[in-house]
Amino acid sequence: MKEELYRSFDAYLQGELEGKDLALFEGKLVGDSEFKKDFQAYSEVEKSLKSRLGNVRQEQALRATLNKLRTQEKGTPKGLVFNLKKYVWIGVAASLLVLFSVYVFKDAQVPRYIEYAMHQPLEIGDRGTDNSLSEAAVKAFNEKDYARAVKELRMLTASNPQHVEWQLYYGISLIETDKIATAVTILGSVASGSSGYKYTAQWYTALGYLKAGKIDWCKGVLEEMPVEAAIYEKAQELLDRL
Repeated sequence: MKEELYRSFDAYLQGELEGKDLALFEGKLVGDSEFKKDFQAYSEVEKSLKSRLGNVRQEQALRATLNKLRTQEKGTPKGLVFNLKKYVWIGVAASLLVLFSVYVFKDAQVPRYIEYAMHQPLEIGDRGTDNSLSEAAVKAFNEKDYARAVKELRMLTASNPQHVEWQLYYGISLIETDKIATAVTILGSVASGSSGYKYTAQWYTALGYLKAGKIDWCKGVLEEMPVEAAIYEKAQELLDRL
């Protein structure tokens, strides 16, 4: 299954494989051409999405700086305005050139992932689940320690691939830690199933693309949201804004 393959790719890239697991993985990279090809494709997608995410954050930081500087100028005595313009706005102009080369001044009103990323708390697992693992995952996710949640939920989903709730929250945690390629693969498996989480997984797939700046892909997922889905109206609201 692709989601299991991507789990192993992510664990390798995060430096979490050790001993026999690490040796086995690296042996497959050398001896299995298909495995190597899949890994290289995965790495390229993740690199591309992370680059795009970095640019989004750069734009957001610049906009915040511009707003702050405008506020400072309004509250500055007249005699000091020239100094602000001379020394501060030169730096702003240089930053604007960087922004222009990346975005060509995108609309500031484009919706942001953070506006829609309101997660329901994760609850304790079913009977038969390793309590120490499930409790650690619940604690990490609900405390917004998503990097730790990824590690805990990766182990849980590997031990119980049929537990769709773990899969969903693993996908959400991956989005929060900018591992969008793995996230949409995990969420896609839930969205294509028949559980009560399928439309939630579809919604988060769209949010993952939104966070990565893949607006056309985000739209495509939202357009496929059926009317009967509880999240349908929210999906339409976001679609209308894109």
